[in-house]
Amino acid sequence: MTTTYHDGTNIPTAPPKDPDSSVAYGFNYVDIVPTGAVITSSTWVLPADLSEVSKDFDDTSTVIVIGGGLVDNVYLVTNRITTNSTLLPTDDRSMHIRVREI
Repeated sequence: MTTTYHDGTNIPTAPPKDPDSSVAYGFNYVDIVPTGAVITSSTWVLPADLSEVSKDFDDTSTVIVIGGGLVDNVYLVTNRITTNSTLLPTDDRSMHIRVREI
């Protein structure tokens, strides 16, 4: 799995994927979720050309397995989390994923 770290400012570029492969991507929120709080839900927003194969989350990280995509396209994928903290009830993180023949 490729875990992407988001600095809170710039949208990172994740490693590329082949259009015929399914690849796991995720975010680590350990530095964002307040101490003692946990992620209670995780939703992924994908462009129409990409497909969600599966997804999961734990207290401080999220993962999605993504399939599909068109060669030479770069897609913006967004993860929205909800936590049980009043300090950070929700957060969004995005990444760019390039699709190419590998």
